[in-house]
Order: sequence, then structure tokens, then C-alpha cells
Amino acid sequence: MAVDKTRRSKDLEDLMVAGVFSRDMLDWKTKTPEGRTAEPDRAPAPSRDAVPEQTPLFRTDFSDDTIWEALMDAVDRVTEDNFGARVNFVNDPALRDAPIDSLPAAAPFPVDEGAHFFVFDGVACAGEGLPVLVVSTDPDDEPPSFRASAESVPIVEGDLGSGDVPFTECAARVGDDGVLR
Repeated sequence: MAVDKTRRSKDLEDLMVAGVFSRDMLDWKTKTPEGRTAEPDRAPAPSRDAVPEQTPLFRTDFSDDTIWEALMDAVDRVTEDNFGARVNFVNDPALRDAPIDSLPAAAPFPVDEGAHFFVFDGVACAGEGLPVLVVSTDPDDEPPSFRASAESVPIVEGDLGSGDVPFTECAARVGDDGVLR
């Protein structure tokens, strides 16, 4: 799949302006033991301290890159009420079909107990509205997870991230089809 380099450059520029990345962090050249500059095979993962605390959205289904891109576009949009999801897309092929309980350890920053995270799995990939799984890390939350359409992720993340709406209350909003829309 071709990457739109103009869009990616603009995205990186926006992240630098927002203070998420610095130009130094984007310089992926490393020094070899001999002191020569070398390009690594891939960009190093940002340190846990370098990424602001955003809600991780883990990709565990890698069957369709186009659908993943559509999900990211839907989640990145700003709603009419000026809500924007503060998510960190975790797109690591090592997480293919990973168990849900193993995902918080793969986040680029600690996921605290009582927090939440999103999962793009096979159900989300195949479902109408790309219904991602919303998972609570609080063992007392019942139910411990629910589905939310990609378009509703900014609202769900805003409600849960601000603490204005408890997880169980948010989960109670799911429709008859089991998805919060």
C-alpha cells in the first residue's frame, strides 16, 4: 500500500508543533561503533517518556491495511462539538491476534489500572462502522468491555479520558446490536 508522503509529513509537522515529537526525535540516524552515521532498518520506538499520555488503540488484525487507514481517518476526525480523540495508534505486527490482557504492556507508555484502551481486531475489521473494542483496566468495571463504532471513538475517549462518564455508564449506552454509535 502506498503511503501518502505529503500527508505523513504534514502529520509529523503537526505533531512537532503540538510538542509530541521534536525534530531530534525524528532524526533516526544512529552512530555505529566506528562513529559513522547509519540508517536503522526502521525507526526506533519513541521512549515512554516522549509520548504524551493518550489512550492506546491497538491493532491486532492485519488483514486489510485499507480498512485500518479508514479507521484511523474516522478516529482522527474532530466532531461537530469540537471533540477529537486523544489516541495513540499502536500498529505493531507483533501484536497480530494478541490476547487482550497482553496489550497494555505493549503500549508506548504505561496504561494505569482504572484506565481504558481500544482494540482494532477481526470483529472491528469486518463489522459495520468498524466497531472497535473498548476495554477497561479496572477489575471492578462490569462489563469489562464494549464495542464502539469508529465514529463514536472521539466521544467515548473524551468521556472516559476526562473522567466525566464512568466506564459502566458509557458501556450502558450500547445499542441493540451491541455497539455504541
